[in-house]
Amino acid sequence: MDYLQSGAALRDRWWQFGLGWGITGDRHGAGQGVKMRESNVSVDSLNAYGINISTRHGKAYELAEMLNFCVAIAKKELQSRVVSLFYDSNSCCCNFELCPSVEQFDEVADEILNTALETIGQFEWFGIIEHGAPMEIDLEV
Repeated sequence: MDYLQSGAALRDRWWQFGLGWGITGDRHGAGQGVKMRESNVSVDSLNAYGINISTRHGKAYELAEMLNFCVAIAKKELQSRVVSLFYDSNSCCCNFELCPSVEQFDEVADEILNTALETIGQFEWFGIIEHGAPMEIDLEV
C-alpha cells in the first residue's frame, strides 16, 4: 500500500482515532457528512435575565456556557450590568457588552470577571483574551 492509499484509508476511518473512538453511532457512519459550521441548535440567540446572548453558528455548548454565566450573574444580582454576550464561533471567543458604568478594575467588573472565569471557556475582557473553566462536554451524542 503506497502513502496516498494509506492516508485515504486513515481518512475514511477517522472514527477510530481521536475523539471519535468509542462513539458507537460514528463507528457505523452516522457522523459522515456532518459539516463543521452546521448549527447544533435551532435558536442561535435569546434573552436570559435581561441579557441578550447570541452565537455566530448556533453551537449548543456556546449557548450553554453563556446561559450558565447568565444564571450565575443573576444570582449575584449583577445582570443589569451586562447588556449582551456574543460567542464568535469562528474564534471560539465570547465577547461582553457591559453597561457603560462598569469600568475595568472596579468591584463590579471584578465580580463579573470572576463569574466569567467560572463559566466561560474563552472570552475577551477589556481587550485581553482570558481563559476560564470550560464546560465539561460529553461528545457522545
